[in-house]
Amino acid sequence: MANYSTNAKNIKKSSRGKRNLRPKISTKRKYIENDIIELILQDHRSLKHLIRLLKNNRKDLEKRIEALEKFTPLLLSHARAEEGTVYRAIKKHKDFAEESFEGEIEHGLADLMLEMTQNTDNKQRWSARAKVLAEIVEHHLKVEETTMLVHFKNLFPVETRQNLGFKYLSLKQSFLKTDPEVEIIPLLETEMPSQPTH
Repeated sequence: MANYSTNAKNIKKSSRGKRNLRPKISTKRKYIENDIIELILQDHRSLKHLIRLLKNNRKDLEKRIEALEKFTPLLLSHARAEEGTVYRAIKKHKDFAEESFEGEIEHGLADLMLEMTQNTDNKQRWSARAKVLAEIVEHHLKVEETTMLVHFKNLFPVETRQNLGFKYLSLKQSFLKTDPEVEIIPLLETEMPSQPTH
């Protein structure tokens, strides 16, 4: 099992005054090119931007529909590539295998909600489904960033993570090529966070 050193930066007090000792990926870390963790976090940032739009039922419906059109290929290609790399690798470690199964179940729930959202012509029902889909994915990303990716970083050396990063990118592209209807629409450069260089 991975050994964690808890530092003061990773301890937060909850609203009830209890300490949260849950480890998390530090935001002040050295950027490692093609590290699968970095690639996943990049996707997470793009997904989170779109989640904010999908959850905001005060936004114009057309803007939310456009957000879902961008969200769908990013979510699906991200999930399939993640399952073929991170989840597959972490399943080999019996102490963490259950986390990968939970992640796959959450991916399945997101797929189901996505299909339900796309297959409705009622505006209020579409809005409700889009919001629930966004909340499911938002929860999944948070859990992944605070548990699975932390364990993954501690289990695998940088070289292995970079090799998996190349495979992750390849799987994403393969997924997009298998469905000609799916196309990733990148966010505008002004919407993307800048990446540190090494």
